[in-house]
Amino acid sequence: MPNLRTLWTGSLLMGFALMSMMQNAPIRAVELEASFTQVGFLMGFIRNFPYVLLSVFTAAVLLRMRWSLLLPSSAIFMTVSSLLMWLADNLDTVFFSQLLMGVAMFLFFPCGESIVANSYPKNERLRAFSLFLSAVSMGFLIGSLASGALASILGLQNQFLISAAVSSAAAPVLAKANPSNPEITISRNKHSLKSFEPIIYAAPYFIVLASTYAVLPGYLVREGLTELDVGVLFFLLVGARVLTSYVLSRLEPARVKLLLSILSILTTLWAIVLIYLPPSAAAFALLLIPVGATVSIAYVYTLYRVSGGESASSVFLIGIFEALIGICFLVGPVVAGFLADLYGFYSVLLFFSLSMLIGAFLAQKS
Repeated sequence: MPNLRTLWTGSLLMGFALMSMMQNAPIRAVELEASFTQVGFLMGFIRNFPYVLLSVFTAAVLLRMRWSLLLPSSAIFMTVSSLLMWLADNLDTVFFSQLLMGVAMFLFFPCGESIVANSYPKNERLRAFSLFLSAVSMGFLIGSLASGALASILGLQNQFLISAAVSSAAAPVLAKANPSNPEITISRNKHSLKSFEPIIYAAPYFIVLASTYAVLPGYLVREGLTELDVGVLFFLLVGARVLTSYVLSRLEPARVKLLLSILSILTTLWAIVLIYLPPSAAAFALLLIPVGATVSIAYVYTLYRVSGGESASSVFLIGIFEALIGICFLVGPVVAGFLADLYGFYSVLLFFSLSMLIGAFLAQKS
């Protein structure tokens, strides 16, 4: 079994680097005169195309590669991606940076989650998942505020250099976790449509999250907020995810579904109210907090539901789940960026509202 403390430390460092990129790359693209449609394309389609393409092959990768190499490799790809953003003076460089980040996310998320799922017995798996995901969330939490502050003080591009140093430090730490390949075989059983339902039902929340990461930072900076303001907002979003993850451990499934629906409706209503308010950090904080909470519920609950059963089956379903998340991050930013350019940012808020309403409806069907 991998050393959980070492895995936690490496995952925290990776979370910092990933959050720094998600938060600040859209701002850099806007500085390079990208339209919102181009930002959505780069941060959505380009970043997530390799992620989606590779995630469906998670089981095949885990069967053919040494597990001890996968997580350190994700840190190396993330380091190169951050260095490219540090050097970026045109959108072509941003293009290649986001492409490499997609590979890093594949090696870290579906592969890392599958390693955790198949390295621990069922009675220890929830704790292992919680520690792994809490480390990533803690990295996101620190990265949101710290990267915003560093960008404001040292400059946006220098912040990417610091992020590259953090992800490079994660590589040797993750290598020390040293998970060993257990004997798993490819499942020949066909999966019923019902086994995919939790995955499908989570989609609206990841569409909103992806659009938020891709479009909101550039929009807010254009409206006069600073990189630090953006960092504080995403700190609140990630903080809501961390707190919600803790609360989930104390709730019954029926109450989890009810909480998800209530938060989805509240988010819908506030997104509509924001259409009529001037953009401010306080106003958007009241949007990002419930967005973070709903995404946390959808993510943790869905991942736990699909990780049960035989090991090969869980690897397949985790890969499909992560592929769906990648598709949401691929499609959501492109749609949101196009709407922002064509109709204005109020249309993005309406898009958020519709997605959240669909999520509330599907939550009650799960």
